[in-house]
Amino acid sequence: MRAPSVARLREWARTMSPPVRAAEARLAAARARAGCAGRWADPELEGRVLGRDGEVGLEAALRFTLPLNGTTGARGRAAAIALARARSDLSATRFDVECRLALLLSGIRTARSRLRTREEIATRAEAYAELAKQ
Repeated sequence: MRAPSVARLREWARTMSPPVRAAEARLAAARARAGCAGRWADPELEGRVLGRDGEVGLEAALRFTLPLNGTTGARGRAAAIALARARSDLSATRFDVECRLALLLSGIRTARSRLRTREEIATRAEAYAELAKQ
């Protein structure tokens, strides 16, 4: 079985690592909240059936809540800020994951280099030991 390439590892880290997936979920939640924040409340419909002297009538009222104190706009702005923060957090998380992967790969390269050096030293030591025996 072949090891994945460095490019493949980077792609996996950017898309499939648990911290990135959690940040993507937080971004999706922020998008969902931003989609409805800052909107006016849904209108309400009230109705009743009236009966008088054998006649049936219907009375209905459609009510709208008018936002006068600015809270609706503030909710919309707060949701937009939360969405921007979630986007920023996702970018930062991806960067952090890539940095951690780079450190791991660097450690692997260093270990391989040390291993090669020690193998060369062991080979030379065996050669010198053989020469000393002669």
